[in-house]
Amino acid sequence: MEYYETFYYAGQTAGRGLVTKASLQVVFEKMAVHYDEALGTFLPSDRALPCLDLACGYGNWLYFVRSKGFTNVIGVDTDPAQIQLARLLDLPAIHRDASEAMAAGEHYGMISALDLLEHLDKNDAVRLLQSIFRSLIKTGVLVIRMPCADGFNGAHDAFNDLTHRWAASSNMLRQLLTTVGFTRVEVIDPSLPRFPKTFKSFAKRAIRLCSRKLLSLPLRAAGMQTPTIWAPSQIAVAWK
Repeated sequence: MEYYETFYYAGQTAGRGLVTKASLQVVFEKMAVHYDEALGTFLPSDRALPCLDLACGYGNWLYFVRSKGFTNVIGVDTDPAQIQLARLLDLPAIHRDASEAMAAGEHYGMISALDLLEHLDKNDAVRLLQSIFRSLIKTGVLVIRMPCADGFNGAHDAFNDLTHRWAASSNMLRQLLTTVGFTRVEVIDPSLPRFPKTFKSFAKRAIRLCSRKLLSLPLRAAGMQTPTIWAPSQIAVAWK
């Protein structure tokens, strides 16, 4: 790990201000709703399938999948401070590198890699995706989140972390996953709830859809391409 990465990660945990069980739970509950409305029925229906979360951080995705009834879940991360936070909520996080986890020879029904690929150089990112593909069972699912270069504020999530190395357009990410071997890929705009659960979420979706259609008119008149993903980050779900 480079010096700037070590330096940056050392201050990241304290910078979030999430150092207690109560503060983590409040944030994780909100994030769980966000994940649920973005992904909904895209998650495997068999909650007993083994699931692996790469670069699990402080455990927000682990918290979500356990709340959805998944019973065979493990997360790995190289930052001991993040692992300690995850364990405040008794989340199944262990100190291990993602590549080591892939080399263990286990097979999973779902593998998640949220906010991971952009931290790797492109050679390592492609190799990791290939390892993930091999480690998934025949009907396995991969869930990825990373910065999206489609929209007007795409640079925000690409450069809001000193350790980010690259970003991808939604089309490029879909093509990459297809080239790795995935048979179906859905790229999701997390700012537009795909599976809204409440009136507020339905209203938010409707307002944003209308606003984007209106904004598309002057963009096209100016000869500009309308973004596929308007949010600064994107979620991709890929099926083997």
